Amino acid sequence: PQRARQAKRCHAPVHHQGVAPRKVTMRILCVPLSSGVEWHVYLPFECKPVRQQQKLDALRTYILQHPEGWKKRLELAQLLYAIGHWEDAAVAYRQVVQKQPRCGAAWLGLGELCHLLARTTEAMAAYERVLSCIRQEAMQHHVRGLIAVCEQRAEEAVQAFERAATCEPQNAAHWHALGSVHLHTAAPDAAL
Repeated sequence: PQRARQAKRCHAPVHHQGVAPRKVTMRILCVPLSSGVEWHVYLPFECKPVRQQQKLDALRTYILQHPEGWKKRLELAQLLYAIGHWEDAAVAYRQVVQKQPRCGAAWLGLGELCHLLARTTEAMAAYERVLSCIRQEAMQHHVRGLIAVCEQRAEEAVQAFERAATCEPQNAAHWHALGSVHLHTAAPDAAL
């Protein structure tokens, strides 16, 4: 009962439903790919580095005091992801899923990170785990689209993201993912 409530609270994909901060700066992050090419990713960062550091310190202190917990560790993983500390975020996400294997938000974050870091096999495995954790039809379609993107099956990804957007038209994440696939398949008109 309590465990089911904890798992249920964790199912919401935090990254896709968050509200954008008011003051944002764009930074370029260079991601080295296995092919030797560097991929330049533009990331928005909140313009509050002092507050972010205070939050990181507070979360790390709390986790040291409560090593069995997973909620603050998930929060830490999400913050590390947001500020571009991807390797540390991946470690934190893995720790969350060890403690709370049905936490869809942690599996989703880990999948997104692995995809960004060109760890396709690990990303797909994480996305498969997300599917077993969520019940929302729109999110299931979205995650199937993410898996199709990892497998470079653009047409299948487009269909999955379209289904997700049809089920949940107010969720910008579905539309963004759909547009992104269209842009990467040289179909900029469809992206609009």
